[in-house]
Amino acid sequence: MKKFLIMFLCFSAVFCFAQADLDKKEKELLKQEKKIAKEMFDMRMKLLQKDKHLKKIHAKIMELHQELALMLDRKKEMRTLALKLKKVQKSLEVVREQKGEQEEDEEEGEESEE
Repeated sequence: MKKFLIMFLCFSAVFCFAQADLDKKEKELLKQEKKIAKEMFDMRMKLLQKDKHLKKIHAKIMELHQELALMLDRKKEMRTLALKLKKVQKSLEVVREQKGEQEEDEEEGEESEE
């Protein structure tokens, strides 16, 4: 029984060290991924500014995107959802204001106790 327990503890320790090494490697890879993604974004922007053909295509895409958004927003279903969203956002704003007032009242109460 003692041998089994000792073996179990040894394997557990090895697993923990291996897991820590994998966590470290994962963090490093995530850091590299983020850095490369930023470099790719920056390069896209740079190429869009330099290359006239790419710039022209991008302008067309943006124009079409804007046209599509306007057409979608004219649809009854989208207007209905937009109104629902505005109501929720307004209610959220009211709740946040009440919460802010409540926090101010609590802070004033704490100051008067001191």
